[in-house]
Amino acid sequence: MSGCSCSALFWKDLTLHTHPLTLGCASASSTSLPDGREVKLAAGLYRVAKGNIAPVAPFPISSRVLAGGDMKSALIAIAGVVLLSSAAAHAADDRQILAQWRAAVEARAVRQGEVHLVKQGSDDSLPTVADEWIAASGDYHVRIDRKYDSDEIVLKGEQAQRRDWDGYVRALNGDELARLRSEAFTARVLAFGPPDDVAVSDVRADGGFDVLTLTPPGGAGFVWTIDRKTHLPVSSYKLEGEGDATTTKYEDWSASPWGTLIPHRIEVIDTDSVPATFTVQSATFLKVKSAADFADLPPRPSDMRMTSDIAALPFTMEYNHIVIPVSVNGHAPIDFIFDTGDENEALNAARLSSLGIASYGGTAISGGGALTQSAYARDVTFGFAGNVTLVNQHAETIDDTGLERALGVPNGGILGYDFISRFVVEIDYQKKLMILHNPENWSYRGTGAIVPITFDDGIPYFEAHLTIPTKSDLPAHMVADFGAAGSMTFTAPFVKANDLLALIGTNRTVTRYAGLEKEFFAQANSRGFVPELKLGGIVERNIPVNLSANTSGAYGTGQFAGTIGETIYSRYHIYLDYPHNRIIFEPTPEAATPFKEGKTFGLTLIAAGDDLHSFIVTAVGVNSPAAKANFQAKDEIAAVDGKPASDFTLSDLRAYLAKDGETETFTVERSGKPMAIKTTIALVSIEH
Repeated sequence: MSGCSCSALFWKDLTLHTHPLTLGCASASSTSLPDGREVKLAAGLYRVAKGNIAPVAPFPISSRVLAGGDMKSALIAIAGVVLLSSAAAHAADDRQILAQWRAAVEARAVRQGEVHLVKQGSDDSLPTVADEWIAASGDYHVRIDRKYDSDEIVLKGEQAQRRDWDGYVRALNGDELARLRSEAFTARVLAFGPPDDVAVSDVRADGGFDVLTLTPPGGAGFVWTIDRKTHLPVSSYKLEGEGDATTTKYEDWSASPWGTLIPHRIEVIDTDSVPATFTVQSATFLKVKSAADFADLPPRPSDMRMTSDIAALPFTMEYNHIVIPVSVNGHAPIDFIFDTGDENEALNAARLSSLGIASYGGTAISGGGALTQSAYARDVTFGFAGNVTLVNQHAETIDDTGLERALGVPNGGILGYDFISRFVVEIDYQKKLMILHNPENWSYRGTGAIVPITFDDGIPYFEAHLTIPTKSDLPAHMVADFGAAGSMTFTAPFVKANDLLALIGTNRTVTRYAGLEKEFFAQANSRGFVPELKLGGIVERNIPVNLSANTSGAYGTGQFAGTIGETIYSRYHIYLDYPHNRIIFEPTPEAATPFKEGKTFGLTLIAAGDDLHSFIVTAVGVNSPAAKANFQAKDEIAAVDGKPASDFTLSDLRAYLAKDGETETFTVERSGKPMAIKTTIALVSIEH
């Protein structure tokens, strides 16, 4: 899930506003290419005619390119490209494709120095300026300034840092660092041409194009599509965090101040944002790399305020989610969901007016299910119990009406990475207390299991190992998701790749949360059991899990194996120590007990109405105890044992429906008429 996501902007464009300089006609060189074949070169577009090449349309050349250059050199370059262009309409081998690409852009094999591009365009419907420094050595620096926020990243050697839109600086690691390396490599390729030190794989022909994957050392693979006529890239494709994908199109190639052809227009199409196109307002080249351009990012004053080094925040568990009261810009506290699966803080768009907050920009965000529209807010101060505040924050804005209906409590938003990263967060599930520690004055002295984490767009990941039938040590790259209510949910591609339905599936019926089908967090799951989970020094056995059937959203991607959620964390005393890239597990007596089998009465419920005290039945399980008791979809539960709905919450109602063996009398409104349903609660397993 993205806020001011730098990754959405890295490669918007490398275009140049150039001053046209018409070159004189070049002497035609002899060639064996068929008549009519066109070759695009720095000097212009050339067409083969009667065995010779002749100019068709000169390209605009940057005013920084020296005019009156040696035409003989240009002709030699043309001849070289022509010879390389004689590759037939069959897929060439990988090295030949790269050689033709280098020749087509007239790569000068620059080994030192740097390029500085200043680009202007739009991102998430906001005017944006991006400064990009690209070193021939591979170092990379980008600063993105939008109308109301900014973001900055530096990659230098083996290290990388990011300054987020709140000014917080953190080191990058894991998948995020690997993807950054590939994005920096892409910028280097577009600026200087493709180097030799890159792994090439999956080479195939696709019509008039060659398609191949380039993977630089320590990076992730990007898929490139190369036009066989020009030997220039027309597009590249990459995966973002949580399965989002970006396709970048390259057009209008022309010469740069350092002599290499670069694309004049680049359009970026992201699965969860508005397409963006950038043009470069200036381009400069330094023969010697400036160390200052790739210096470490200096920290800014902290946005966190604590009157002491420790503060205790009480919380409640709503439908197995941690919920914390938060004051927004001095308003009365409202509940926020604690969620490590969100990289930012988020505000409920449906409640912005009551908080006196205006949004800006516009994009989309992907959750467990589909996409939903999103925007941003700024100048937000969050206040917490214990005299803790976060000041001058940026936040996403998302319509969380569905979350309110599912949890049954008013929701002000979500607390993600931008909140969690400022503290060491201790969670005491038994006392329902969240203790915030100032990380500058805290160290761990306990004996808990320390599990390392890596981050991708602010979301923490575990490297877990599963034991399942026929596979005793199955690696699983899992999200540490404290916003997930269950134990584990495996993504649909991971389920398919490892045949989990056949090996561990116990109930193959795919269930969905009726009534919230259009919500971005909606999921479709079947059920199974994992015999063993190993997570660092933690071992859990016989775990009931979800097996996703989603075809979109985070659980429809194969970029990670799944999520580990609250049903596992609540068995421990937890320390979320983001500053040291770790989560610490201290066992409680609950950790030694078997996992409880999932059971249900057979009703799916949501809360409705302004006060969330209208309780609607959205689905009734076929042949369930609820169906046998004569509950029907669209029933509104108005009272339980004479107590009106205004006197209890959705959480209370679910508790009534979980009292196996107890007799309750429900008053329901059906088609505008009240009726009584007296029934003895019976629970049936959802696992089988």
